[in-house]
Amino acid sequence: MEHTTFNRFSFTFIYIPEATKKREQNSLLSLINFSLFDNKIFNLGLAAAFAYYMVQDAYFIINSNYLQLYKNFTPTMTGVAFVYQASAMSLPVL
Repeated sequence: MEHTTFNRFSFTFIYIPEATKKREQNSLLSLINFSLFDNKIFNLGLAAAFAYYMVQDAYFIINSNYLQLYKNFTPTMTGVAFVYQASAMSLPVL
């Protein structure tokens, strides 16, 4: 019996192939197609996206603390600085 376990937001999901086949036979399909996790490319892409967004969130937390503590920005000024930064980063797309 093959088990695949992964954690997300402190919930544990256990993927059991036999249970999935039984649900498919009974037309009780889940919202997530767990067979995607058998694909190595999907898992690498998921890990890359997770790592990117974790680094991006860390950047915003660290940068906002830096601007407020060392540059004496107010929270509003920090938010405006992030809006200007996002606008500047989206200009090359236009």
